[in-house]
Amino acid sequence: MSPQPDPASASPRQQLEQGIRARLPSAPELVLVTDLDGTLLEGTPGWRRRFYRWLDIRRDTVLHVFNTGRDLASIARLLEQEAAMGLGAPHLVI
Repeated sequence: MSPQPDPASASPRQQLEQGIRARLPSAPELVLVTDLDGTLLEGTPGWRRRFYRWLDIRRDTVLHVFNTGRDLASIARLLEQEAAMGLGAPHLVI
């Protein structure tokens, strides 16, 4: 784990990464913004596993953003429930 920069000298990107505790892709090839209910959570279990694996493999090149009306506690519960299917945390949440 790299040392944390001094907050006073941290760039806005470093401050954001510290706040969300996720390393953002430095030069994403794709920004994927997904809704949860009716979109990301739809489909057969097999389809969802394949898609979640695709996202995981491309974590360094695809910036994944959840766009949802859910609160953070609800998102945390969802991630726990879907962990067995392979869904990882997004880079950002709107």
